[in-house]
Amino acid sequence: MQEDGEVRITLRDVYDAVTNMGQSISELKEEVTMLATHNSLQNETAKDFEQRLRRLERWAYAIPTTFVLAALSAIATIVTRL
Repeated sequence: MQEDGEVRITLRDVYDAVTNMGQSISELKEEVTMLATHNSLQNETAKDFEQRLRRLERWAYAIPTTFVLAALSAIATIVTRL
């Protein structure tokens, strides 16, 4: 018999709480695994973009040098023919 203000927690209540907690942890574990996979894919994509950007930067810096060398070559050709 329960008196006023008395709380009873049975073994069944404890079992249900532990079972629910286990299910919640399993769901959270799946979400963490999914997020880790998504994060690794994002890291690979970021590395790919960085590599592409570095290649574009190298190419962009090479263009002015090429024009200068071409102009100097043209000037040298004209000077040697004169």
